[in-house]
Amino acid sequence: MRSVVHIVDDMADQLHFLRYALEQAGYQTVFHLSLEDFADNISHEDAKAVLIDVRLGEDDATDVLDFLCRNRWKADIYLTSGDPKALEISRRYAEEIGLKVEAVIPKPFTGKQVMERLARKRDGLKDMFSQLDIVEAMREGWIYGVLQPKLDLISGKIKSAELLSRVEHPEFGVIPPQSFINQMNPEQNQTLFMQHVAFIRRHFETGAWNSSEFRININIDPINLVNIRSRMKALAAEAPDLFKCIVFEITEESLSEVTPAQLKNLYKMSLDGAIFSIDDFGTGLSNFSRLSRFPFSEIKIDRSIIHGSSGVSARRILVKSIINMAHDMGAKAVAEGVEAVNDFAFLREIGCDEIQGYLVARPMKIDKFFAFVSDYNSSDVSGVTKPAPVPDAP
Repeated sequence: MRSVVHIVDDMADQLHFLRYALEQAGYQTVFHLSLEDFADNISHEDAKAVLIDVRLGEDDATDVLDFLCRNRWKADIYLTSGDPKALEISRRYAEEIGLKVEAVIPKPFTGKQVMERLARKRDGLKDMFSQLDIVEAMREGWIYGVLQPKLDLISGKIKSAELLSRVEHPEFGVIPPQSFINQMNPEQNQTLFMQHVAFIRRHFETGAWNSSEFRININIDPINLVNIRSRMKALAAEAPDLFKCIVFEITEESLSEVTPAQLKNLYKMSLDGAIFSIDDFGTGLSNFSRLSRFPFSEIKIDRSIIHGSSGVSARRILVKSIINMAHDMGAKAVAEGVEAVNDFAFLREIGCDEIQGYLVARPMKIDKFFAFVSDYNSSDVSGVTKPAPVPDAP
């Protein structure tokens, strides 16, 4: 999927040169003549940047910036105008409400100037990643872990969670998770994985969060299966309950790339006590015969299938079939991206084991996570019928 650059300008129909320049460079462009049109037609998943004209008829850049702030915009922000004073006022307002403006671009501008701004950010990020020390970045706090709870639908309690990485670079700001992952080399990926394992040992191996009662999902890239096994086995010798704390997630898409050596080590880790989950199920190209070769104990159904499944007959059948297949294979079924009460009720009705999504909670830092789970699990009223957002979660 190509990255999208959104352009909010009431004169956007005159910017054909910009569309041509961006699309020649591999971007997709979406033009919006008003804030209302922008608000109705954005997708945070694929957005690379938004270019905002300071003057928008009845609205102006401050209104668009307020909208971006309310909706926790993660992509890059650029401002444009023929009025230098208006550009500076708008930039300062963005700063006041906690948004970072990547650059201001005076009008008139050329497509080449916009491309240079985007390329400058891209090249700077490339240089940063080429020298990235994962351990040092985590020590400095701009790479950090967040946890998203998973709700057990039988007990109504939170018994597990997924550990995710977030990046807020001091110079480049928030970097979307997928962009971060795609930029890392195998050594950096392996270091991040081991940092996740250390995080779990530090917070969940002993004490109130007993390893026999709580499990944390972490992603593992198949490329690391050959190298990771010996290190995990050594850690398990020091901490016998370690494998009880962790569920290793492998995406369905990556299953098709697993080599014989990686598959062997996956089985060896299973013999050591490791538990595996297939993540993003329904988005990859694995066939069922190949799926049956992997020793997994959990299937996580992708949000693209779950979202709105309660109201679409064909999707209801598909979700129910996946859950039944998981159970028939001795695995647990988890629904990702659950945001609507109707979808929750449907999933509980057809026997889904766990749900994960904004209906339960957004990802949050460790201190808020402990407080949230303690409060949720001690409540007499099940939280599954109401959203439980964390307003200041990353």
